[in-house]
Amino acid sequence: MEEAKNSLGDNVLVVQSDVTKLDEIDMLLKTVHETFGTIDILFVNAGTAKMGPIEAMTEEVFDTVMNTNFSGFVLKTLLT
Repeated sequence: MEEAKNSLGDNVLVVQSDVTKLDEIDMLLKTVHETFGTIDILFVNAGTAKMGPIEAMTEEVFDTVMNTNFSGFVLKTLLT
């Protein structure tokens, strides 16, 4: 995290957050709100894929993909 902050400069906010954990998304949004007030633009850049035949997909793989790619964004940004 420190390396990212150093490479980006002083006028940035660097926050480590796991998009699959809703409490960490809450912390991230709270930190952004306290620092900047509002969010004008949100670019969601987290994503994962598990390649293979659909019949081989397990519930665990499905949950991982959906939690990373979709759930946090929808539950914490679109529905709040």
